[in-house]
Amino acid sequence: MRPVRTPARILAAMAVGLLAVGWSGSAGAQTVPPGDVPTTTAPPTVPVPPSTSPTTGVPAPTTTTPRPVTTDPGSDPASRAGIDDDQLRAGVELGRLTDRIRSVSEAYEAAVAERDEVQRDVDRLGAEIADLEAQVEVVRRRIQEELGAVYQQRRRGPLAELDVVGNQDFGSGRTYVDATVAVDQRLVTRLTGMQGELSERRARRSELRSALAEATNALAIERQRLDSLRGEEQTLLDRWGGLTMLGPSLLTPQQIADWFEATGVRPDLPAGVSILELAGLFVDEGRIHGVRGDVAFAQSIIETGSFTEYSYNNFSGIGWCDSCTTGHRFDTPRDGVRAQVQLLRDYADGSGHAADIPVPLSPALFGSDPVLAAQHYDTFFLKGKVVFWNQMGGGNWATDPYYAGKVLGVYSRMLASTARRG
Repeated sequence: MRPVRTPARILAAMAVGLLAVGWSGSAGAQTVPPGDVPTTTAPPTVPVPPSTSPTTGVPAPTTTTPRPVTTDPGSDPASRAGIDDDQLRAGVELGRLTDRIRSVSEAYEAAVAERDEVQRDVDRLGAEIADLEAQVEVVRRRIQEELGAVYQQRRRGPLAELDVVGNQDFGSGRTYVDATVAVDQRLVTRLTGMQGELSERRARRSELRSALAEATNALAIERQRLDSLRGEEQTLLDRWGGLTMLGPSLLTPQQIADWFEATGVRPDLPAGVSILELAGLFVDEGRIHGVRGDVAFAQSIIETGSFTEYSYNNFSGIGWCDSCTTGHRFDTPRDGVRAQVQLLRDYADGSGHAADIPVPLSPALFGSDPVLAAQHYDTFFLKGKVVFWNQMGGGNWATDPYYAGKVLGVYSRMLASTARRG
């Protein structure tokens, strides 16, 4: 069946709402197969494995349940949301805004780390300078005591106030203490020289610290400004609602492939499979199961680092958690996509059953015995608990509390890029 192309106006309008979800955090995720329990520790930057102890508890969604979004191509969400042309243009540009926020935040974190390192250098140099000052004072006192002893022995009068910082003429006392005083005086000279060098280094590091402090302040202001712009777009999301997990794909395989090619990423795809063919699998499996296959593709972008890090056709991190050494293995790319889409449907469809699915359940995910596979599908402990993509993360599919924002951020850029191309 020829795919239906969604008008650019609708895509741009959706990009506005989705980008208002925002982004944050790192890209690690954990996918929970039926019967397993998500871990609660923060995941690392690579997919991490699932706990296998069953539970009857259901993790609370990370967001309040939003209103569903109608994506019937015959109705214009831009009109329903009251989005004007300026907001449509914002939908196109907010993809760049999201990337800018990420870049500014990364620069801010790097500047803060460098500033703190410089501050530690300044503190360390200050301590070394103070130690040298103490050593110089000890040597000066020793010199004064030695000269005082000489004066007393020669009964030349009371101990004189001596200045031994510079080239002090120690008078007749030098005859008796040349050896020790000369050594100590050279030590004073060396220590004061070291003290001067350290002081210069500390001054330079202090200047760098001040420059870094200014940079971090500027970056913090810029990030706050960008976050404020993103916050303004949140009102559109509030008026529009969340993005349902079930529904049709808005993008065709060709549109998805065009967006991916524009990113410049070189994926490590299975042998003989192109990015267009892989996108076709997502859209096709999504159509079969009533799941948004184009959003599932965006999810896989997050899970695999744009298809550069995955194994055994597992494009969604299924089976990875904190205590496991490997995830689920799928024989073919379609098997991997099918398992992902079926699990997404299980998350979203509380009233559906395995018997409603027109194709076999994934044996690698639900089991090779059809009866037990159907039982696993129908009794999944999170079945029907995650109706909207906005609810993903925080224990739903992944432990990352910002998971939904990351997935929808990718999807919004896909929509905006397609809208720009018309």
